[in-house]
Amino acid sequence: MRRRRAPNATPGPAVPHGPLGGLLQAGLLSAGTELTFHQRRANRRGRAVITAEDRLIVDGHASPFPSPSKAAEAITGNVINGWTLWHLPDGRTPDGLRREHQRDDPHN
Repeated sequence: MRRRRAPNATPGPAVPHGPLGGLLQAGLLSAGTELTFHQRRANRRGRAVITAEDRLIVDGHASPFPSPSKAAEAITGNVINGWTLWHLPDGRTPDGLRREHQRDDPHN
């Protein structure tokens, strides 16, 4: 049996539950945060923006990506650890935030 939504009911805010979801829920990341990387030797740069739905929108790509690594792979063309490649405006990486969050909340 399917539940019907009441008429005029508005859906609640999106609850992020993907790879970056815990960081978004903890307030360590927020929608609109810009991530960048620069690989000097390969002369490549990347820019992505985090969405409220826990996705990354990468410059030059129409569809959002589900993880930092998939977003980085779209730019580099190689399987790569996007958790350590991308940087926040303050220089930290998503991996560093994830480690910080795990340290502060051992139940995660």
